[in-house]
Amino acid sequence: MIKKISQLIQYLLNNKNFKKKKLILISFDNFLIEKIKQKYQIQFPLDTQIITIEQFLEKISGLSLCKKDDILFYFFYFLTKNNNNLIKNFHDFFQWGPKILDDFQDLDLHLIKIESFFSSMISIEKIKKWNLVNLEKKLKNNIKFFWEEIYQNYTILKNELLKKKDILV
Repeated sequence: MIKKISQLIQYLLNNKNFKKKKLILISFDNFLIEKIKQKYQIQFPLDTQIITIEQFLEKISGLSLCKKDDILFYFFYFLTKNNNNLIKNFHDFFQWGPKILDDFQDLDLHLIKIESFFSSMISIEKIKKWNLVNLEKKLKNNIKFFWEEIYQNYTILKNELLKKKDILV
C-alpha cells in the first residue's frame, strides 16, 4: 500500500498541473500521514495539507468530533438538569445510556427516519406492556413510556450538540 501511495505522490509531484495548485491529501491513518510528511514534505508546495478523514470532515462541516464518553456524561448532565423521569441515578443510567447513544449514532449514520423509528418503538413498547389498568393510569397521569422519553430527549440532545458544534464519534 505504501508503494502505491508513493507512486501516486510521485505522479503528483512530477505533474506540472499539480505543482501550482493547493493540495489536500486525506488519509485514514496518522501513521501514513507521518510517513508521507517525513518523505515528501519538502517537495510539496507550501500550502499543501496532509490530514486525516476526521480532520477533513471537521473542516468542511464546521463541527468537531466529540468522544463518546464526553457525550455520555453530557447526556447524563442534561437529563438530570431537566429533572427527567428516565434518571434515577448514574448507575441506572449507565445500564442503558451507552446503548441508547449507540442507537442514536446508528440512526444518524444510516439516515433512518427518526419519527417512523420512534413511532414503531413506542408502539412495540405499548404492546409489550399492554395492561388496560396500567395503560389507563399512564394516560390519565400523563406518564410517558420509556421510548417516548427517549425520542423527546434524542431531538433535544441532537439540537444541543449541534448548537455546541459537537458530533458523536
